[in-house]
Amino acid sequence: RVRGESSIRAEAEQIARFVDTADADKLLRLCNKLVKLPRGEGRNDPTRPAWDAVAHQCIELSRLGNGFDRPKGWVRLLGNFSQARVINPALLQEADYVLVGEVSLLATAT
Repeated sequence: RVRGESSIRAEAEQIARFVDTADADKLLRLCNKLVKLPRGEGRNDPTRPAWDAVAHQCIELSRLGNGFDRPKGWVRLLGNFSQARVINPALLQEADYVLVGEVSLLATAT
């Protein structure tokens, strides 16, 4: 059975409601659920606000020092964004800063 846009939107909104209070691990679990929802085109994408909320919270956690403590978390999160074909330049910039700009994290990745 194919889910309608309103059903997908409701599910994405439900996920987004939990994003603001999520820690990094819960954020990844929410993202794992979000990636399973079908996407629409452009402005008709009912999941886009939830993806943006996930990206925003991830950046906030990272800047507060409560983000992913290992590169593997970033890889999984960015993998979900890639799989869903969602591009968020601010999130990519934060990942670049954390993974490449921080020598200690880069060393643990190798």
